[in-house]
Amino acid sequence: MHSTQKLCAVALFALAIQAASAEEHIVQAVIDHWQPQTTFAKPGDTIKFMNMTGHDTQSYDTMIPDGAKPWRSELGQTGFSVTLDKEGAYLFRCNPHVSMGMVGAVVVGDKSPPNLSKIEAEVANVKLAQNMVNRAVKKMKQELEQKGMK
Repeated sequence: MHSTQKLCAVALFALAIQAASAEEHIVQAVIDHWQPQTTFAKPGDTIKFMNMTGHDTQSYDTMIPDGAKPWRSELGQTGFSVTLDKEGAYLFRCNPHVSMGMVGAVVVGDKSPPNLSKIEAEVANVKLAQNMVNRAVKKMKQELEQKGMK
Protein backbone atom coordinates (compact mmCIF):
# COMPACT_ATOMS: atom_id res chain seq x y z
CA MET A 1 0.00 0.00 0.00
CA HIS A 2 1.41 3.39 -0.95
CA SER A 3 1.83 6.09 1.66
CA THR A 4 -1.03 8.14 0.14
CA GLN A 5 -3.35 5.16 0.36
CA LYS A 6 -2.28 4.52 3.96
CA LEU A 7 -2.92 8.16 4.85
CA CYS A 8 -6.38 8.02 3.27
CA ALA A 9 -7.19 4.79 5.10
CA VAL A 10 -6.15 6.30 8.45
CA ALA A 11 -8.22 9.44 7.77
CA LEU A 12 -11.29 7.37 6.86
CA PHE A 13 -10.85 5.24 9.98
CA ALA A 14 -10.64 8.38 12.16
CA LEU A 15 -13.79 9.78 10.55
CA ALA A 16 -15.61 6.49 11.10
CA ILE A 17 -14.68 6.50 14.79
CA GLN A 18 -15.85 10.11 15.17
CA ALA A 19 -19.12 9.39 13.35
CA ALA A 20 -19.74 6.32 15.52
CA SER A 21 -19.27 8.35 18.72
CA ALA A 22 -21.30 11.38 17.60
CA GLU A 23 -24.65 11.87 19.33
CA GLU A 24 -27.94 13.39 18.26
CA HIS A 25 -29.54 15.89 20.62
CA ILE A 26 -33.22 16.78 20.30
CA VAL A 27 -34.38 20.37 20.83
CA GLN A 28 -38.17 20.70 20.95
CA ALA A 29 -40.14 23.80 20.10
CA VAL A 30 -42.71 24.06 22.90
CA ILE A 31 -45.24 26.89 22.44
CA ASP A 32 -42.90 29.87 22.95
CA HIS A 33 -39.64 28.33 24.21
CA TRP A 34 -37.00 25.72 23.39
CA GLN A 35 -36.75 22.56 25.45
CA PRO A 36 -33.99 22.41 26.57
CA GLN A 37 -33.04 26.06 26.37
CA THR A 38 -29.35 25.16 26.60
CA THR A 39 -28.04 21.97 25.03
CA PHE A 40 -24.59 20.56 25.78
CA ALA A 41 -22.86 18.65 23.01
CA LYS A 42 -19.48 17.42 21.81
CA PRO A 43 -17.81 18.39 18.52
CA GLY A 44 -19.42 16.41 15.71
CA ASP A 45 -22.76 16.00 17.48
CA THR A 46 -26.00 16.77 15.68
CA ILE A 47 -28.78 19.02 16.98
CA LYS A 48 -32.20 18.02 15.64
CA PHE A 49 -35.12 20.44 15.94
CA MET A 50 -38.53 18.82 16.48
CA ASN A 51 -42.16 19.92 16.91
CA MET A 52 -41.57 22.84 14.55
CA THR A 53 -45.13 23.59 13.41
CA GLY A 54 -45.26 27.39 13.43
CA HIS A 55 -41.54 27.65 14.27
CA ASP A 56 -38.17 28.00 12.60
CA THR A 57 -34.60 28.05 13.88
CA GLN A 58 -31.87 30.46 12.92
CA SER A 59 -28.45 30.99 14.43
CA TYR A 60 -27.29 34.46 15.36
CA ASP A 61 -24.45 34.77 12.85
CA THR A 62 -22.32 36.87 15.21
CA MET A 63 -23.00 34.58 18.20
CA ILE A 64 -21.44 31.36 16.94
CA PRO A 65 -17.76 30.30 17.03
CA ASP A 66 -15.41 31.81 14.47
CA GLY A 67 -15.41 29.66 11.35
CA ALA A 68 -18.68 27.91 12.25
CA LYS A 69 -21.42 27.67 9.65
CA PRO A 70 -24.64 29.61 10.46
CA TRP A 71 -28.01 27.93 9.89
CA ARG A 72 -31.61 28.75 9.14
CA SER A 73 -34.50 26.33 8.76
CA GLU A 74 -37.77 26.87 6.95
CA LEU A 75 -40.89 27.60 8.98
CA GLY A 76 -42.36 24.27 10.13
CA GLN A 77 -39.32 22.21 9.10
CA THR A 78 -39.50 19.46 11.71
CA GLY A 79 -36.41 17.29 11.81
CA PHE A 80 -34.11 20.09 10.65
CA SER A 81 -30.61 19.17 11.83
CA VAL A 82 -27.24 20.84 12.18
CA THR A 83 -23.95 19.13 12.95
CA LEU A 84 -21.67 21.31 15.05
CA ASP A 85 -17.93 20.71 14.76
CA LYS A 86 -16.44 23.87 16.29
CA GLU A 87 -16.14 24.18 20.06
CA GLY A 88 -17.94 27.16 21.56
CA ALA A 89 -21.41 28.53 22.15
CA TYR A 90 -24.07 28.89 19.45
CA LEU A 91 -27.09 31.13 20.05
CA PHE A 92 -30.25 30.64 18.00
CA ARG A 93 -33.84 31.84 17.84
CA CYS A 94 -37.29 31.16 16.47
CA ASN A 95 -38.01 34.23 14.34
CA PRO A 96 -41.81 34.30 14.89
CA HIS A 97 -41.41 33.95 18.68
CA VAL A 98 -38.09 35.59 19.56
CA SER A 99 -39.85 38.50 21.28
CA MET A 100 -41.63 35.97 23.51
CA GLY A 101 -38.26 34.56 24.61
CA MET A 102 -37.73 31.73 22.14
CA VAL A 103 -33.93 31.97 22.19
CA GLY A 104 -31.71 28.96 22.82
CA ALA A 105 -28.07 27.99 23.08
CA VAL A 106 -25.87 25.04 22.26
CA VAL A 107 -22.53 24.67 24.02
CA VAL A 108 -20.10 22.46 22.16
CA GLY A 109 -17.15 21.13 24.13
CA ASP A 110 -16.43 20.37 27.77
CA LYS A 111 -15.00 23.71 28.88
CA SER A 112 -16.07 27.33 28.98
CA PRO A 113 -16.93 28.45 25.43
CA PRO A 114 -14.00 30.41 23.96
CA ASN A 115 -16.47 32.82 22.29
CA LEU A 116 -18.48 33.61 25.45
CA SER A 117 -17.14 37.15 25.89
CA LYS A 118 -17.78 37.85 22.18
CA ILE A 119 -21.40 36.70 22.60
CA GLU A 120 -21.84 38.89 25.67
CA ALA A 121 -20.55 41.90 23.72
CA GLU A 122 -22.76 41.12 20.70
CA VAL A 123 -25.96 41.21 22.77
CA ALA A 124 -25.77 45.02 22.63
CA ASN A 125 -26.06 44.83 18.82
CA VAL A 126 -29.24 42.73 18.78
CA LYS A 127 -32.10 44.81 17.39
CA LEU A 128 -35.12 42.60 18.10
CA ALA A 129 -35.80 41.21 21.60
CA GLN A 130 -32.41 42.13 23.02
CA ASN A 131 -33.69 41.48 26.56
CA MET A 132 -34.68 37.92 25.58
CA VAL A 133 -31.27 37.22 24.05
CA ASN A 134 -29.62 38.61 27.18
CA ARG A 135 -31.83 36.34 29.32
CA ALA A 136 -30.76 33.28 27.28
CA VAL A 137 -27.08 34.21 27.68
CA LYS A 138 -27.53 34.57 31.46
CA LYS A 139 -29.28 31.19 31.64
CA MET A 140 -26.50 29.57 29.61
CA LYS A 141 -23.88 31.05 31.95
CA GLN A 142 -25.77 29.72 34.99
CA GLU A 143 -25.82 26.25 33.46
CA LEU A 144 -22.11 26.51 32.63
CA GLU A 145 -21.42 27.34 36.28
CA GLN A 146 -23.56 24.43 37.49
CA LYS A 147 -21.51 22.09 35.26
CA GLY A 148 -18.23 23.60 36.46
CA MET A 149 -17.47 24.90 32.96
CA LYS A 150 -17.11 28.61 33.75
